[in-house]
Amino acid sequence: MRIVKAYCVLILFFVLTFKGFAQLEKGHFMVGGNISFEKSKTELPQNGPNVSDHKQLTFSIDPDISYFLADNLALGVVTPFSYSKNSNSMQDQASKTYSVGPKLRYYFPSGRWAIFPEVSYTIGWNTTEGSIFSPDVGEVIEAKAKGNTSMFSGGLGGAYFINDHVAIEGVLFYKKYQLDYEENFFTDVDISSFNFKAGLQFFL
Repeated sequence: MRIVKAYCVLILFFVLTFKGFAQLEKGHFMVGGNISFEKSKTELPQNGPNVSDHKQLTFSIDPDISYFLADNLALGVVTPFSYSKNSNSMQDQASKTYSVGPKLRYYFPSGRWAIFPEVSYTIGWNTTEGSIFSPDVGEVIEAKAKGNTSMFSGGLGGAYFINDHVAIEGVLFYKKYQLDYEENFFTDVDISSFNFKAGLQFFL
């Protein structure tokens, strides 16, 4: 969890340091990111094989840096990292994904508040390992596979400037996520969903 610790230290540094007005004008930089956490449980019907309910835990952090091409318009790079764990009585898997891609955001400020639409597109690299039931051998085996990911995200957010260079924000967004494995141990992923994330941005 070194990434999380480094992110928290960076947040504390900026909150204690900056005391000017928020800079949404052309020529300034924006540094920050969002954190999201999700935990779910899917109850399965108890007919057929005795498989327990499916549990999933997902954590993601999205550091980014952007440059204001014009007043209120920022173009940047986002470098998401995510960790997920899926389990039931037949499998127990952990997955890590590192991604990178462009991000575009436009602010509509009003006093200390601002709303913004944003879009991003990332490509990434995934590693998944753990136990999985193999129909070929008829039992649970240990497997590891690598894959490639792509994700489109678009949403609408709101920001509140807690001091002149630091803003708390929340974003409600839609994402289209695909994961294609190089090996056939695990099932490819293709999902669309609505999500919420929260974080901080620092304006330099």
